[in-house]
Amino acid sequence: MKKALITGINGFAGSYLAEYLISAGKEVFGTVLEGESLENLSAIRERVKLIPCRIQEKEEVQDAVSQVVPDEVYHLAAIAFVMDSWQDPRMAFEVNAMGTMNLYEACIRAHISPWIVSVLSADVYGVLQEEDMPIREEQPLRPVHPYGLSKATADLIGYHYFYAYNLPIIRVRPFNHIGPRQNPKFVCSDFAYQIAGIELGLHEPFIETGNLDARRDFTDVRDTVRAYGMLAAAGKPG
Repeated sequence: MKKALITGINGFAGSYLAEYLISAGKEVFGTVLEGESLENLSAIRERVKLIPCRIQEKEEVQDAVSQVVPDEVYHLAAIAFVMDSWQDPRMAFEVNAMGTMNLYEACIRAHISPWIVSVLSADVYGVLQEEDMPIREEQPLRPVHPYGLSKATADLIGYHYFYAYNLPIIRVRPFNHIGPRQNPKFVCSDFAYQIAGIELGLHEPFIETGNLDARRDFTDVRDTVRAYGMLAAAGKPG
C-alpha cells in the first residue's frame, strides 16, 4: 500500500483529495495546524493519520516527512486567499514559498525521492489579455499581487529542486475550483451562502457582489483532485 502525504489535508481541496486517495487504496497522512477545524475530514477522520505541522517551520516539516516516509506527496498547504496576502505579504511568502522549499529540503535530508505534486496557482500568470488566450504553460509569469508572487516563487523553487536534485516534482497551476466545504470568502461559496440566507429569510432578497466583469474558468473540486491523482500516476516531472 502506497503512503501519501497531503500537506494542508483539512483544507477545502485537501479533504477531497484525501477521500480520493483513500478510495484508490492508499494509506493517507496529512499535516494540519494545531487548533484548526477538522470538520472537512469528518467523514474519513478515522482513516487518515494527522500530523501537527507548520509548513513554514523547517524542523516541523522535517519531522513530518521523516515520520511518514511517503511514496507520494501532495503539497497543498498554503495561504490561499488573495486578500490575506495583501494584509500580510511576508507571511504569504514564508508559507507559500519558503514552506515549499522546506518540504523539498526535508525530502533531501530524509534521503527519499517521493513523487511530488506541488499545487501552485494560475495566478502566477497575472493579468491576461485576449491575445494571451488560450494560455500555454510557456506563458510568462507576471504575478500582480503578493499571493501570485509567492506562488510564482514556489513554482520556480520546484523547478530548481527538480533540476538540481532530481526530485520528481510536478508543478500544477490550477484555476478556480469550487464545491461544497469551500470557505465563504471565495466568490461562488459566498454567493451560495447569501442565497441560502435569503431562502431562510435571514437577509433581504438581493446578492452583494464585487466586480462581475472578470471571466473565470471553474472546475468542480472533485475533478480537480482526481487530476492531481492522475498526475501522480502518469505526470511528467519537471
